[in-house]
Amino acid sequence: MKAEEYTKDGPLFLSVHNLNYGEEVDFRESNHISMERYDESPEIMLQEDDILLAKDGAGIGKIGIVKNLSQLTTVNSSLLVIRSREAFVPKYLFYFLSGPQLQSIVQQRITGSATPHLFQKDIKQFILSMPPLLEQHAIANRIEELFHFASDVEERVANATAHTDRLTQSILAKAFRGELVPQDPDDEPASVLLERIGNERGL
Repeated sequence: MKAEEYTKDGPLFLSVHNLNYGEEVDFRESNHISMERYDESPEIMLQEDDILLAKDGAGIGKIGIVKNLSQLTTVNSSLLVIRSREAFVPKYLFYFLSGPQLQSIVQQRITGSATPHLFQKDIKQFILSMPPLLEQHAIANRIEELFHFASDVEERVANATAHTDRLTQSILAKAFRGELVPQDPDDEPASVLLERIGNERGL
């Protein structure tokens, strides 16, 4: 679709750009299209909990789940819409598709082509693990718990690192102010010592 066909309002028209901000599809800064163009492709009219997979270009393999869908929305040709309400819990399917099996196929396409592309045959050969729905719910919930835990650990490590950096700078500052060990009143301040050394060297 050409840029001149975009409209100021109307249904949202998503691209790979909308998959760049985390697990959930981000609807901000989306283009719009006319109702006529939207109605042309009912199979890609988005629904809540649809999963979008980028199948072209630099963003190939990116994935996002549709949450809080508030208006008519469709996708451009770079995105694949995956929908399976009966057999899969959407969040379980999202996590499964985010895993190493699909991403290994993506890597093969990236290394094997100047213009990487996921074909329909690639998706068809992808084998999905399909436990009972209750187990899918349990797996998805457990993954979310572990992700939250990992995020909390990362935040604590970042805070500890920042604290360590500040402490290191504080120790160095105190060391050069002579505050870490008892001082001889006859000692020269470091600034005076450095100035004297510079003068002696003719600097």
